Amino acid sequence: LPVMVYVVGQKGLGAAQSAFMMGRTDTQNTSNLSNRAPLWAELSDYVKTRPLQGFGYAGFWSPSRVSLISGHQGWTVPHAHENYLDQTLSLGFVGALLYAGVLWGALVLAWKRYRRSRQATDLLMAAMLTWLALEGLAESVPIDPYLPTTLAYACIVKMCFAEGSETEQDTWLAPNQLLGGVTPALLEKLPPNLRVEAQIAMESSHG
Repeated sequence: LPVMVYVVGQKGLGAAQSAFMMGRTDTQNTSNLSNRAPLWAELSDYVKTRPLQGFGYAGFWSPSRVSLISGHQGWTVPHAHENYLDQTLSLGFVGALLYAGVLWGALVLAWKRYRRSRQATDLLMAAMLTWLALEGLAESVPIDPYLPTTLAYACIVKMCFAEGSETEQDTWLAPNQLLGGVTPALLEKLPPNLRVEAQIAMESSHG
């Protein structure tokens, strides 16, 4: 029975991993850092030839270059197995820095939002962005169109929007918190009961 449990568990784990990777099987040669290091060293030489502009979006991994690099490395190399290096090859240092800035900026915002709200949905977004940012340090999965990466990039889009409209945010403020910089347009957005209280508070403060 223990043997059966072990076998079933191993098969289940393999099936789950295969489903998560959408059937990818190109990771057997990159299971440790020593297998990646020679590849990164070779690709760094290409970066030096076009450091600013890169080779264009999806322009580096042409069939001829894949064949050449794979021959040097001794195994099939479909990408850099390092997201930020792949972005540098495609977009140059400028584009890669912009990409990293957007990603890590969204990550910081996601954790700040979760600390304020303590909502499970905000925690999920923060966790997804953490995975995306850290996974890119040793794999190129973040640039592939898989379900987890699609969800993670959707979280980045979500971070571009405010947590709520001005009306929703202001309804949680007390009238005395609305005194600084309140405009007639902002007053119009408040619910009627808060609008009256805010006007009274403003008049009393000026009186």
